[in-house]
Amino acid sequence: TYNLNYGGNQGKSNTFDKERKGYQQGVVYGAEKTKKQIRVYFDKYLDFVIKPPSNKTKERKLAEFGEFLANADKENSDSN
Repeated sequence: TYNLNYGGNQGKSNTFDKERKGYQQGVVYGAEKTKKQIRVYFDKYLDFVIKPPSNKTKERKLAEFGEFLANADKENSDSN
């Protein structure tokens, strides 16, 4: 809680319960915003493919990236 004076300093004050936004909330918001923007870039302009020669690690990382983009899309639709 914090006090806000209004109407001058004549003793009129009101206490508002308002959650303050901290550093960690800003970091989380920035990460979500970045995921959404990456999803937009890949939908409009980019393709993700495996560079030759292909191996299981590259295929696994491609699947993880596909999940990342799918989750970004799901988070985007949840927030709307």
